[in-house]
Amino acid sequence: RGKQDTYRLWGIVIDASLEIQDEVGTAVPFIIAAFFMVLAVVGIMFRSIRVVGLMALGLGSMIIWLKGISNLIGLDSSSTLDFVVPIAMISLGADFGIHAISRYREERRLGLNPRGSFRVGMTGVLGALSLAMLTDSVAFLANASAEIETVIGFGIGAALATFGAFIILGLTLPLVMMRLDAWKETDSLDTLSEDNE
Repeated sequence: RGKQDTYRLWGIVIDASLEIQDEVGTAVPFIIAAFFMVLAVVGIMFRSIRVVGLMALGLGSMIIWLKGISNLIGLDSSSTLDFVVPIAMISLGADFGIHAISRYREERRLGLNPRGSFRVGMTGVLGALSLAMLTDSVAFLANASAEIETVIGFGIGAALATFGAFIILGLTLPLVMMRLDAWKETDSLDTLSEDNE
């Protein structure tokens, strides 16, 4: 109750779980908007349907990662964990993915084969991505020292999300790109040798 002048407000049986469901319901459009805006930026930057598709798959995998790990370790659902963390995860994941793919494609443009491009590109960017992941995770985990359950859940969930973004989009995405390029190159060489015969 506050200081009501013209009416009296009595809160009777306010169900926290129903309130959280309402909050999450309003959050879903924002998460979807963030998802598609990130894909639009990736599409404009790389001009590749394949990169956009892989990024979409990676972002979807990260959301599944977050929900699965949160449930496994027993984090309670909250508006912060269900709303703020996925949006932060999408933006951090996109950042990791954009940097890793950019370095890989840079090496490809220099004429290296897919494996060489992956090795050289990831050597160049892995230190920065690892440092970003560690500093972000530690910053989020600092919230776990609070005595408020929602803030603790946010800190742990955001740290897990950052680690997931690093693994899925910072490491796995360029690895998948390398595998697809190597497979495409091998397939092209096989076709060329068949034509020459």
